[in-house]
Amino acid sequence: MNKLMTICALVLVVALAGVAYADVQSVKVSGDITIRGIYRDNYDLKDETKATSTPTQGSADDNAFYMQTTRVQIDADLTDNVSTTVRLLNERDWDADQGANGADDIQLDLSSITFKELFYSPLTVTVGRQEISLGNGFIVGDFDGSAAGGTGLTATEFSAIKSTDAISAVLDLDPWTITGFIAKVDENTATINDDVDLLGINAGYKLGSYNGEVEVYYIALLDDAAFRYGTAAGKVRSYEEREVYTLGVRGSMDPIDELTVNFELAKQFGEMRDDVIDTGLAGAPNTTQKRDVDGWALQLGADYDVTTLAYPVNVGVEYTYLSGEEKGNDGDFDAWIPMAENQVLGEIFEGLIATNSTWLDANDTGGSLGITNINALALKATVQPTDSVTVGIDVYKYWLDEKPTAVTGSTTAVGRKADDDFGTELDVNVLYDYTEDVSFGLLAAMFLPGDTFTSYNDDDAVQVVGSVNVAF
Repeated sequence: MNKLMTICALVLVVALAGVAYADVQSVKVSGDITIRGIYRDNYDLKDETKATSTPTQGSADDNAFYMQTTRVQIDADLTDNVSTTVRLLNERDWDADQGANGADDIQLDLSSITFKELFYSPLTVTVGRQEISLGNGFIVGDFDGSAAGGTGLTATEFSAIKSTDAISAVLDLDPWTITGFIAKVDENTATINDDVDLLGINAGYKLGSYNGEVEVYYIALLDDAAFRYGTAAGKVRSYEEREVYTLGVRGSMDPIDELTVNFELAKQFGEMRDDVIDTGLAGAPNTTQKRDVDGWALQLGADYDVTTLAYPVNVGVEYTYLSGEEKGNDGDFDAWIPMAENQVLGEIFEGLIATNSTWLDANDTGGSLGITNINALALKATVQPTDSVTVGIDVYKYWLDEKPTAVTGSTTAVGRKADDDFGTELDVNVLYDYTEDVSFGLLAAMFLPGDTFTSYNDDDAVQVVGSVNVAF
């Protein structure tokens, strides 16, 4: 924390000194601090009688801890059309081992230059580390990923890091808006072509009525890093590269003043290739094998504002579908391959999948897909009893698209049945706006495992999170 305070002080000095230079029009310093107290019970879906004889963190029956996220951002306008943004971030569990997990590290979360009216007045170009979000984040929004973010965090799903190194361009031709980007997701050894890049273009159009909008997008994932999907002859098959292309359409509108409906449909195609085949796997050695990608994603939702009640109430329903891989791993690869999604389909569900992704991609697809192979139906309601208090209740029902391969469970291994009933979750959120810049939150969530899980890991998981956020 001392390092953080020192850097923040230096940042403030530099920001204030920058005002004296004639080539800087204005400098704005902002940021926020979020502190969470988190309690979890049966978070591995096992009570203490089913845990190992020497439980480690993650297999113990309950756990209580604090985590803190601190961000400082500097925005500088150099001219009317040139500006820069820098944001420093530190996120850590309280009293974590500073050296072992990087809890004392300061990360460069944002660092970008924005050029307005570059070459052409409607064109804005941003270069550097930035956040890119398309639509409602169903496909693109979080490049770091909850499972990968927050080095050293116990609750990685609460990581605030969503940025990537990229070049993005926005062409504002009202009512059209065209966005394109090239993102470097993973830069590996310079002499080896094993990088991961994400490229995309999104064209949006605002309708002249019903507050409607339509977007069409095309996203390309070019992954030359080695990864695993599937098995053959008892071995995990490693594919050397994959090219995954996602074509989708999203839209929303208000058919009446109180009702908003939205939809999104995406199709994945491309291929995964393996140029060097292990002699123990299917096929002749040293021959190219490939599988075509054939994934689907769908999201439908509706929100209705109840205006006849004494307090503002909003009720909604949302259905999410991500295709799964069938047993046997033959033919096309049907499981949805996440791009950079940024949605929460249940607070505990997100945390469980961040640490146990094999529970979803359960048909030998390698445990590296993130959120896939799922149907999720959500019923949501929010009420605002006072101007400063908002209460939200969300109920989720989950079932798998493809039934998993049955695995016998034990005290040391996760078991599952050939059943698609994944579970149910209840989330209750209370937000209290203490002042304009200070808010308190309370989350209580429970996940009830379904018939997918065996008796070794079918205990209800509970999470309670209290938080305070200060923005400045």
